[in-house]
Amino acid sequence: GIPFTYDEFSALYRTRFDSFSDLIQKGVIVDTLPAGIQVFLYFWTRLFGMVEWIVKLPFIIAGILSVYLVYRIARDWYNETVALISAAFLASIQYTVIYSQIARPYSSGLFLSLLLVFFWTRLVKTPEKKFLFNGLMFSLSAAACAYNHHFSLLFAAIAGVTGLFFLSKKHLAKYLTFCFIACLLYLPHLNIILAQLKLGGNEGWLGTIDNDFIIKYLQYVFQFSVPGYILAIFLIILGLIYHNFRKPVYGNYLLFGSWFVVMYLVGFLYSKYFNNVMQFSVLIFVFPFFLFLLFGHLRQLNPTANLVIVSLILIVNSYSLIFIRKHYSVFYESQYVHILTDMAEASTLHPGIPSIIDSDRWISKFYSEKYGLDTVYTRFKTINNEIALRAYLQETSRNSDYLYLGCLSSNPPYAIPVIHEFFKSTDIQRNYAGGTTFVFSKGGNKTDQVIDYIDFSNLGNIYCSGIKSENIYSDEKDQNAIYKIDNQNEWPIKYEGDFDDLPDISKNDFIDVSVKFCCPDSLKEVKLYANLIKDGKSFYNGSARFDSYSGKTPVPGEWYTVHQSIKLSDVDIPSGKIRLKAGIWNKNGSVFLLDDLSIKLRKGNPIIYGWVEKIEN
Repeated sequence: GIPFTYDEFSALYRTRFDSFSDLIQKGVIVDTLPAGIQVFLYFWTRLFGMVEWIVKLPFIIAGILSVYLVYRIARDWYNETVALISAAFLASIQYTVIYSQIARPYSSGLFLSLLLVFFWTRLVKTPEKKFLFNGLMFSLSAAACAYNHHFSLLFAAIAGVTGLFFLSKKHLAKYLTFCFIACLLYLPHLNIILAQLKLGGNEGWLGTIDNDFIIKYLQYVFQFSVPGYILAIFLIILGLIYHNFRKPVYGNYLLFGSWFVVMYLVGFLYSKYFNNVMQFSVLIFVFPFFLFLLFGHLRQLNPTANLVIVSLILIVNSYSLIFIRKHYSVFYESQYVHILTDMAEASTLHPGIPSIIDSDRWISKFYSEKYGLDTVYTRFKTINNEIALRAYLQETSRNSDYLYLGCLSSNPPYAIPVIHEFFKSTDIQRNYAGGTTFVFSKGGNKTDQVIDYIDFSNLGNIYCSGIKSENIYSDEKDQNAIYKIDNQNEWPIKYEGDFDDLPDISKNDFIDVSVKFCCPDSLKEVKLYANLIKDGKSFYNGSARFDSYSGKTPVPGEWYTVHQSIKLSDVDIPSGKIRLKAGIWNKNGSVFLLDDLSIKLRKGNPIIYGWVEKIEN
């Protein structure tokens, strides 16, 4: 009963066609992946429906069978001890567990890649036994890899070429025939892949690849777990003590090491210089061979030692899976479900509470119908700009003291600072992987931590420069200090200070820079900017136009608030001392008034990207 992920919903949405030709044209070609899994899901769901466990079942079975295949392959090339260690790792780390619980082409590709290697091993190790059967199964497995995913296709090609160096001339012609059969089986897909190339795919959605991708990959594989790191190092050292360094083992290292390294380098270099396609998931097809690379030098140990090692692996990895990666409290709690169920709970707690939902429309409809939930809410997409959101909140706050917001991680950073103008307090914040839900109220205590606050009544702030004392005066109505921006200075206010030394700052928090302003006339072009600086160089630049919050023609005498929010989780923050620079850019010399410049730390969602990043406690 594990909830569907967005990728699963996307695939299932593209199975709702009345004909196979429509499936190919509208459900496959529009995607960037081969047709295999999409076609399988089309027929599978038509036969058995779209209940979660039924849709996921074949992929879970593929993951379980992969554990057995890893054991068999490692035993054939190494020994029983290496086989048990490799199988135990594959069975117990989140990397392989989580992708075996998602109905996408990852556990299926892992299984098919291993099936390919299983029969490839028999061709190259014992060609005199059942060569025809093993060869045909090799062809079918290779073709299935090609239909499953482009990276499993790449691996099938690499493995196929490798076989040319292992087989004798006696069997080479027959082996090439089986490779040719695999290519023939893939021919019907050529028109599809050519059509996909013409559409261009989803280029650029992954951003740019980091040079330290492999480091992040290793951290993820070992579950960001100190016990996991220690366990891996212990087994490597154990292998150096009880080693099996002889000629065949060196050859195995070259074989399986090259498979993993070539796959990684092709993906990394293509992503670096063309279009980023690298995710942790695409290396799962060769991950078992990385395990062989780490532990393949360990010699055969006795059954008691094997039992102790396997038990240790399962205990350490299960502990890391459950308590460090929090698999059952993160992966099993769908943000799409809780956005709706938390709204229902808020409605019970505060009857009539207005609700905003920023989620996928079709997914919300699916779960609303499944659980019989209320669908009376405002979709954030209908108020997806600052002006529309403020207008909605002005009307809503007249009739309600509370507001509910359920949103995905893609919700724009400005949304909550704007909400806080009308509903000052965050009463409830519930965090899920990929989404967050809130209940706001007019009363209560403000929850944001103020880093700095400038009300212009005190010029002793050492972090702010450019303020002219002669431009400060008291507002007759509120008796607070007002600062007048004239048309003589392009950079009238500059703030610079440290924030990285705050004791509880997190990479998933937000920095909100806000200022109130009033215009006697029109604004020509004014921006509130916020930059992050390391060693004098800016690595983040953000700005918000004043007229984005007030409209193109602000009403003279009316006060507005403009916000520039930095979503730290989306910024690649280097190590070391970080400084925040913020201020006003009066590009064309507008004249206006300012009041209350504030810089706040807003607590974010610590598990927002918990599937692939370290979870902070």
